[in-house]
Amino acid sequence: MLSAALSAYFLLEPIGNFAIRDPGQVLGWCLFMVIGIAITLIIEAQHAAYRQLKEAHAELKRAHEAAKASEADKAELLVESNHRIMNNLHTVVSLLHLQARSTKEPTREDFMTAAERVSVMAKVQRRLVRLEGAVLADSRPFIEELCCDLEAALIGLRPIRLDVEAESHSIPLNQAVSVGLIINELLVNALKYAFPGDRSGHVRVTVTRTDQEYCLAVSDNGVGLPATQGSTPSATSTGLGQRLIRSFVMQLNGRHEIEPLSHGTGRSEPGLPCQGVLFAKFCLSPAMVSPGFTAPEDVKAWLTAD
Repeated sequence: MLSAALSAYFLLEPIGNFAIRDPGQVLGWCLFMVIGIAITLIIEAQHAAYRQLKEAHAELKRAHEAAKASEADKAELLVESNHRIMNNLHTVVSLLHLQARSTKEPTREDFMTAAERVSVMAKVQRRLVRLEGAVLADSRPFIEELCCDLEAALIGLRPIRLDVEAESHSIPLNQAVSVGLIINELLVNALKYAFPGDRSGHVRVTVTRTDQEYCLAVSDNGVGLPATQGSTPSATSTGLGQRLIRSFVMQLNGRHEIEPLSHGTGRSEPGLPCQGVLFAKFCLSPAMVSPGFTAPEDVKAWLTAD
């Protein structure tokens, strides 16, 4: 407004007067004033937008710092929690071993078996902790390393060979624990029942993908299942290992069967005579699958039963 008044006073005829004689100059003066007002409003709007953007940036920075601090606290709490879990599991294993020493057979064997199961849980937990926040575990290193630990603990100097052939597939962490415990139960069963005495043998663990299904197979060339055992595990089976396997399979939303085969007649790969076969099928939640990973409809695990 001031610039419009000064232009009329000093630039338009008559000079030194706010009156404008020429109607054409009045139109130009009005356009000058409108443009000046518009430019002023635009500049003010830009200043307001800049102030809002600056405030939003500051707020975003504060939120980012708060989230970073929260993530650090969460990571520290998770590390502490995992450390306590590992300590508690090892304490339970030690207590079971101490109790086993003060008891007689067959109770001693039950305590040792329980200690081994808890020890497997600790090993699985330790391997999952190393993934540092990942949602999925790679089946190949997970199963190979677990079987290596189990071979050292369960087989020792016995004349039994354990082979692991695992393809690389993704397993949700919340299902990896159940998979690891199932493998432990099946290996324990194979070593306990399929190879009595000092009998030599071969146990194989394989992980393959067939169409939209994953197959986890634990097989052996041991003495075989009794001919009286059917192809479907009884829901009332009293074996603890069998009940644990059913429980773990239920956690995976699966099912299992027992398929008795002929006694240990040697057979070349891919099939091997085994005392029984159990398979479990479980689903992968799409919400837990990383981008670019095609989730199978389900996962089938072929496992040896007691």
